[in-house]
Amino acid sequence: MNAIVPAANNLPSRTHLGDRNEIAAVHSRLASMMQLPADVPADVIWAAAQIAAAHHLDPFVGELYIMPTGAKKNEATGVWEQQYRAHVGVKGLRKIAREQANFTAKFTPMESDEVQRYRRDMYHPDDIGVRCTLWRLDVARECKDSDVPYEPVVGVGFWRVKAQWHSAKKEWMADNIPNTWTAQQVSEKRAEINAIKLAYDL
Repeated sequence: MNAIVPAANNLPSRTHLGDRNEIAAVHSRLASMMQLPADVPADVIWAAAQIAAAHHLDPFVGELYIMPTGAKKNEATGVWEQQYRAHVGVKGLRKIAREQANFTAKFTPMESDEVQRYRRDMYHPDDIGVRCTLWRLDVARECKDSDVPYEPVVGVGFWRVKAQWHSAKKEWMADNIPNTWTAQQVSEKRAEINAIKLAYDL
């Protein structure tokens, strides 16, 4: 990820990426109010502020957040360091998508044999798969007016038992499940994210 240079004289007064004062204000709130881990790099916070300003996303309601992406060994020091990145959540993707056109979606659980076809040798019987069928309403109307068959997009999402190999513990770690969520909801969220990305230019 490229660093966002915070110096005011290096930022244009106004671009499609956001106003420099707005970016600085969002950065200040993120740094002071989000209770971020102390080791989050400054450029990641600036990147999150840039994305929030450019797309009018609110990080305080889950539209955008800074997430850990795993540890990486620093070759110079030999120390494993946690990595982070700015991430647009499903709420943010819905917001950006609906600025282009409204949509409706339906979730369908996947049968175990279908999940196994996707997961192959990484499959575990407790894996959960969901299919999200998404209808983009403007395209559906255009197809109807033109007498052209309309096909919705379909995204798939999974909650996985074998999600990440923990090199220190020498064992597989399952996907994280946020507090108050279920594995089913994690799968639905991922399926919807994939469907939105298929249906819209984001």
